[in-house]
Amino acid sequence: GIADPSVSLYINDIAVPRAQGANTGFFDVGGVEVAKGPQGTLFGRNTTGGAIILRTQRPEQDFSAYLSQTVGSLKTFATEAMVNVPLGDVGALRVAGQHYQRGGFLTDTILNRKFNTINEDAIRASLKLNLGERITNETTFQYSNTDNGGTGGYVTYSLNAAFAAGLAARATRGFYETESGVPMYTDVNTYHVDNTTTFELNDQFKLKNIFGYRDMNLHNMEDLDGTQNLLFPVERIVEQHQASNEIQLQGTFDRFNFILGGYYFREKGSD
Repeated sequence: GIADPSVSLYINDIAVPRAQGANTGFFDVGGVEVAKGPQGTLFGRNTTGGAIILRTQRPEQDFSAYLSQTVGSLKTFATEAMVNVPLGDVGALRVAGQHYQRGGFLTDTILNRKFNTINEDAIRASLKLNLGERITNETTFQYSNTDNGGTGGYVTYSLNAAFAAGLAARATRGFYETESGVPMYTDVNTYHVDNTTTFELNDQFKLKNIFGYRDMNLHNMEDLDGTQNLLFPVERIVEQHQASNEIQLQGTFDRFNFILGGYYFREKGSD
């Protein structure tokens, strides 16, 4: 079922409470922060164990671009590209994307197919606007799609007589083979939007608003027993969307600094 993790992941100060679809944004990263222990006093929502804050690379005022290609075994290809375009005094635009694919090494002997394959795509666009001398607005949009094969598994020991035939067949197969017959897959689509507006009221006070929205859809099929008996096939459908808004008033003085804020978070979904 759905439960909040004790260690929360944040992307650009936006809480990502569900693990599904969270690992497709690790490209063109500006930095990663790790905060130990209970969090939520100075930013974000309550979390008991700690927080991992992933910050994507922000748009810059100089033109830049890069292309990276990785090739590996099992038909592995990882392509990452970025282009950063300055918009003069208005701001800057940064677009980055990633494609990752890998063949499988586990075989379903019934379907004669490799099923633990990986095929993932993600694209991110970040826009920075200078709305006057004291107001900065930064918006990030990211879409990711995961179209992977299943994880796979098989039973190696059981006292249940229903597994007798399956265990006998298991002994004749290789370590990386199953006899499932279930077309396993994992499909995930994720949309992410965050916007941060910073208003420098004067040299001492700063007003900051952080808005975030995420939408995630998952559909996967697995076969836990790895036999033709279809004893433990599992199909899972998860839909989740969330909206949050945080407002902060920050003050800087000679002897102390302060932060005063409010946080709103609403999440809906089904599992």
